[in-house]
Amino acid sequence: MSIPINHHYVSQCHIHSFFNRQDKKVYCYDKVLDRYYFKPTTKSLFSEDYSNTRMTNNIPDHQALEEQLNLFFEQDFQKHSLNVVELAENPAKNNDSKLESLYYLAGYGLIADVRFPTVKKSMDDGVNKLMLQTAYKIRLLGDEAQAQAIKKSIEESKKTKYSNLVDYTEIAARRLIKMGELDFNIYRINTDETFLLPDIGCILMRDRINNYFNPYIQEVAIVGIPLTPKIFVFACSKKIGNTSSGVTTINDPDSGIVKSFNRQLFDFAAKTVVTSDKRQLEKIVNYVKDDTQ
Repeated sequence: MSIPINHHYVSQCHIHSFFNRQDKKVYCYDKVLDRYYFKPTTKSLFSEDYSNTRMTNNIPDHQALEEQLNLFFEQDFQKHSLNVVELAENPAKNNDSKLESLYYLAGYGLIADVRFPTVKKSMDDGVNKLMLQTAYKIRLLGDEAQAQAIKKSIEESKKTKYSNLVDYTEIAARRLIKMGELDFNIYRINTDETFLLPDIGCILMRDRINNYFNPYIQEVAIVGIPLTPKIFVFACSKKIGNTSSGVTTINDPDSGIVKSFNRQLFDFAAKTVVTSDKRQLEKIVNYVKDDTQ
């Protein structure tokens, strides 16, 4: 059996919620090219070949990170998503199971940036630059063998599109620990409006939530997840202060809350945003454009 090489940087289990099953389309807007289009499948949306491939024992490994994503962030995504949708529709059903689902989804959102192609490239460029500087200093000290070993390591990392020297579960766990206890705010649209899904999957906001010697260190403090076209989940570190948990149902057909969230989602996207409704997508893009003119 062939091993898939097309890897999603926004999980298909997430994108599926924005697929219009009646039209058999997901509606897309490229904000760089100012172009509307649609895709009849989610297979090639928010994905690229070899995005999660890395070298293992000098052999390209297309499976390890994909299996990690599936095991810890995807195989139970639908179950937890439905659990949160149920809570959004009936806040009285709040229980430990719902809280578990919210933390699961927060963990999924916390790795959104490190899965994104341009972020991966930027990380690799930074590491390689640092390693080259180290090799240069070691050579000046007379250790040519060690300098060459470092250069060889850099060349090895270039055999795949990205080095992918990451552990998604470790990153999610570390960020959750630094955020501490979370408050969750769920917003449910009860009109024809929809939320956008950006090509990075979520919104991540940073703030100074922990005390370090360096006062300028900021860490992920808020994760915003457009879970479905109708449900948006905000996970906020209580360290920010003045946070609370709750469910808000939006009945205004031209809601300022929805517009505000969609502006953020649009701005956070590198290139593409999608949703399940063509007319709503055009409406959102138009008011975002109007705000920037």
